[in-house]
Amino acid sequence: MNPIAAMAVPAGLIPFLCFGLLILGVATFAVFRWLQWSRNNRKAVEPQWRGESARFGFAVSTLSLFGAVGLWIHALFTGGFPYYHPVLLLILRIGLWAALVGFVSGLMGKGQLRLPAIVCSVVCFVIWLSEAMAQ
Repeated sequence: MNPIAAMAVPAGLIPFLCFGLLILGVATFAVFRWLQWSRNNRKAVEPQWRGESARFGFAVSTLSLFGAVGLWIHALFTGGFPYYHPVLLLILRIGLWAALVGFVSGLMGKGQLRLPAIVCSVVCFVIWLSEAMAQ
């Protein structure tokens, strides 16, 4: 038996793990930014609607991100959904729209959560777009 062949990695495992590291890394970033924001005393932003817009955008993009984390964990343990599965397509559609709404709200927003909202939204949009292209 060839020792190199015995050490071969299954096809697709390395990209799957790299994709998972990206998702988990951004999710960790989001959690730490939420914790940092909750501990900070200076949350007020003038005008108030812009601060609320940034917070809403970051909340929506975080929900989109955790939808992607949930699908990645599901795929890790079950092998994922079959192509064009209705549940996968529904989650993909919701996650994609949530990322777009988070991006627009982050652009309109102001304050501490503006940049995290934009970053999380862009990463989520790329994740959902790549998942859609894989279908």
